[in-house]
Amino acid sequence: SPLMWGETVQKYAEMVNAELAKHNSKEQLYLLSNENEYMVFMTKEQYNLVCEYFSADKRPQTVSDWTTKTLNEMNILMNQ
Repeated sequence: SPLMWGETVQKYAEMVNAELAKHNSKEQLYLLSNENEYMVFMTKEQYNLVCEYFSADKRPQTVSDWTTKTLNEMNILMNQ
């Protein structure tokens, strides 16, 4: 189901970011939804730079923001 797929992406990204934090990496995994799901590694500085040039619906998102957006979209679809 789409909900399970969304949760899988979320949990994977959270695991990767937790491991990166353990190793004191400056990078984090950010998520991007178009017609497919994409993942990109960036530092906070790189993310902030990307945010300057792309609208919120076109740029990668933090795992938390991506999860909120995805769950909201799924709830709308399920309630139609």
